Amino acid sequence: MMTSSYLWPVAHHRDAPERLLLRDALGTWVLWFGDGTDLAEMPDDLARWILTRPEMVMLGADLVWFEHSSLPVGSEQS
Repeated sequence: MMTSSYLWPVAHHRDAPERLLLRDALGTWVLWFGDGTDLAEMPDDLARWILTRPEMVMLGADLVWFEHSSLPVGSEQS
């Protein structure tokens, strides 16, 4: 369960930039699918593995924190 409504975007998927890997203020990793569904919490080891995948693009360390309700929602892809 997420305790913070502000999130820091760490990386996005190369082919679907609305899909984000984020952290909350407590350091919990969450995945945003970009389709309006709830955030998916994940263990630290899984998040770090996802970050090593070639399809993930790291975002700069100087990005601002975003309110959960302002995360992007992309169009459906087949």
